This record gives sequence, structure tokens and C-alpha cells, in this order.
Amino acid sequence: MNERPSNEIDLHKHCPAEFRDSANLWNVYARRLFHEGGMFTSWDWKLMSRADKADLESKFTSLLRATNSQLRDDDRVAILAWMLSEMLSDVPEGTAL
Repeated sequence: MNERPSNEIDLHKHCPAEFRDSANLWNVYARRLFHEGGMFTSWDWKLMSRADKADLESKFTSLLRATNSQLRDDDRVAILAWMLSEMLSDVPEGTAL
């Protein structure tokens, strides 16, 4: 079987180190969503078009729920944390270490 590189591999290569740190609040929140789930409805989104928001939310959800990921869970959480930092105005309230 010939395996193709996935977009998540490219994201992993470019993910800033700060989002790999388990003490980073974006990482804390992403880890909580990854392991416990949660609702996206109360997020404070950065200003963007409705289409961009829908596209990002779809990509985020796909990575969050992927069952055939080539990455370790910690690497997926780091990418999710990075994505959240680009999508949301701030870390949601109640996120603490």
C-alpha cells in the first residue's frame, strides 16, 4: 500500500513549539476538547467571513475526531491548540492548568 502524506503531517511540521507545551492555555483547552469533548457555540471568534469560519470549524472538527490519524494524540492536541489560537479571540474562560 502506498501511503500519501496528509495535511496533518504538514501542520505538525509547522506547528510552533509553544503549542506543544502542556502548560500553554491553548494546549490545555485543546486537550480538554480532545479528551472530553465540548461545545463550540460559545466561542468568541476572531473577525472573519462566515465561509472562512465554517471552513475552519470543519477542518478543526475533522482533526479533532479523526480516527485514522498518523499522529500521536499529543501532536494532534498541539495542532488543535495552534488552530484555536488562530480562530478565537482568546482562550475560553474557565481554562486553567
